[in-house]
Amino acid sequence: MHEDQERAEARDVAAVEAVLERVATRYEVVAAARPADRPRVSLAAWFCACVAWSDTPTWLVHTTDEGLAWCHLDQGIDSDRVVDAELTTGAHVAPADVLAWLASGIVPADVDDPEIATALRRAMLR
Repeated sequence: MHEDQERAEARDVAAVEAVLERVATRYEVVAAARPADRPRVSLAAWFCACVAWSDTPTWLVHTTDEGLAWCHLDQGIDSDRVVDAELTTGAHVAPADVLAWLASGIVPADVDDPEIATALRRAMLR
């Protein structure tokens, strides 16, 4: 049973990252040593896909001057060490929840601020 769930989650992770690759620029995360070194962004959302059986990533998606960017957050690295966002939200979710948000705008139930997640998704559609 767990193996089937892990395969499904792996497919969802791959699908999430395929969508993100189409709508945003991927980069390798660099945690700023000093808060002043973080890029300033308007909107950011982190999704820790820890509600899963398999080893899944934490994604950070945020606005940039050029559009959108995303990265994986390493364990122990909070989004506020990577970007200085005016508005931030996030949640501990299943990969399928992130995929539903990207595909249809359904904000995962546990997101801290659904309005920020909705605004960020609207920015993806521009």
